[in-house]
Amino acid sequence: FVLESLTATATRNGDNTNFDVSADLEQGSFSTTGTIDPVDGGGFDLTLATLELDHQGIAANLATPARISIRDGEIGIANADLDVGGGGLQVSGTIGDTLDITAVANALPLSLGNAFVPDLGLDGTVSANIRATGTTSRPQGTFEARADGVTAAALRQFGLDPFDVAARGSMDGQTVTLEQASLSGGGIAVNASGTIPLEGDGLNVRAELQNLPLEIANAFAPDLGIQGRLTGTATATGSISNPQASFDIAGEGVSATPMRAAGISALTVSVNGSFANQTVTLRSASAQGGELVLRAQGTVPLSGGGLDVAVDGSVPLSVADQFLAERGARVTGAIDVDARVTGSIQSPQFSGNL
Repeated sequence: FVLESLTATATRNGDNTNFDVSADLEQGSFSTTGTIDPVDGGGFDLTLATLELDHQGIAANLATPARISIRDGEIGIANADLDVGGGGLQVSGTIGDTLDITAVANALPLSLGNAFVPDLGLDGTVSANIRATGTTSRPQGTFEARADGVTAAALRQFGLDPFDVAARGSMDGQTVTLEQASLSGGGIAVNASGTIPLEGDGLNVRAELQNLPLEIANAFAPDLGIQGRLTGTATATGSISNPQASFDIAGEGVSATPMRAAGISALTVSVNGSFANQTVTLRSASAQGGELVLRAQGTVPLSGGGLDVAVDGSVPLSVADQFLAERGARVTGAIDVDARVTGSIQSPQFSGNL
């Protein structure tokens, strides 16, 4: 928000103070009116009679006056009801050393995020019911949320359909429990559940993937031109700071711009392995498409030495045709591969037979 001008007035009415604030924004306007009432024993009541915001075409306003009380470090909110872009947000409860607050969102537009990052091109709506209890040192709560028709500029660019997201769970201190989380749409299905400690060990989340589009990666590396769908399962354990994982993933129609340029057909891929201590262990991995067949197994440290992967299979010589095209030449046949890659990702060493 860029503020261009601000006007504020305050008038006394006995012990009370009435206020009126308005502002012109670079792309909209804001205004609010209300009253501040001091109370015996300290503290005060704040009544917002009106509140209106118009920014980048999104309008928000109070449906009814909202009352906020402040007593001895505790904030009480009495049914604040806000209309936002055709959706609604209601908040009520108390916030202090102890918590007892409820927030309900109804069809809030995700396009609100575009006011802060316009290039996101977000669209869709989110509805949620959140209850927070416990204390500030150990908050507890439950949540249930659903987002419908979620999309963004980067997803639309690669032809990905809008999707729906749902999540239900609870929080106790530093641990989030996902009873159920899902993503669906356009034939995609992702389901997850488990526990996520924000600190320390205890991470235990299982995810199931069905028809997850690899095109999502093109939003981060457009030149790759990745295509294909993934199906499989993955489990994460350990901690957020030091996770371990196991995975069993299959891919259909896997391709990328360099592969297509080399005349390599879309691949059927399968990978079974694990991740721990910054090292990927491939128990088995395979890729097959057209005359290409490759199999691999071994260990792949993300840094340092210890790389040790055995690869065997058959590679068609036609992959060299793009380099021979200027000479009007082409080759046929295949090369049998029986190789080993050692060293490190930064400095790999190859040995074996072709």
